[in-house]
Amino acid sequence: MNVMVVSDTHGRDFNLLRAIELESKEEKIDLLLHLGDLCGLEGMLHTIAGCPVHYVAGNCDGVLQPSEKLIEIDGIKVYMTHGHRLQVGGSLLRMEYTTKEKGAYIGFYGHTHVPRIDYCDSGVVLVNPGSIERPRQSGFRPSYIMMDTNDGGEPIFEIKYL
Repeated sequence: MNVMVVSDTHGRDFNLLRAIELESKEEKIDLLLHLGDLCGLEGMLHTIAGCPVHYVAGNCDGVLQPSEKLIEIDGIKVYMTHGHRLQVGGSLLRMEYTTKEKGAYIGFYGHTHVPRIDYCDSGVVLVNPGSIERPRQSGFRPSYIMMDTNDGGEPIFEIKYL
């Protein structure tokens, strides 16, 4: 399964549309995960993506729910959160602990606007797609993650830049 993971669009859809168009040329996107700070895009995500969508609320989403979600993709348990409540800007220990506690193999989070993939000693993988609209990492390139579930085997993650 081909999964696109984005975060922190902050009400903008220009780069999200570009990324979807680019990835759709290569291979069909089967699922879109948005990790919060949608800021009003939640109502049109299904239309924009053209595939099933799961999202969680971020610190800029007001009363939007849910703030976290546990899903299964090709037999792989996935924990989704924006990350601000787990203070991911300072340390990933709470994120790692919560992912493990939820019984998930992958913990997706956003909030920092910096892409990274961490394979933890505890056996979980923590993945942040960065921000597709407001990047903060060196070079300030909009980023997202493409995940191939490898038919339920070991998932393959790739950080993509626009």
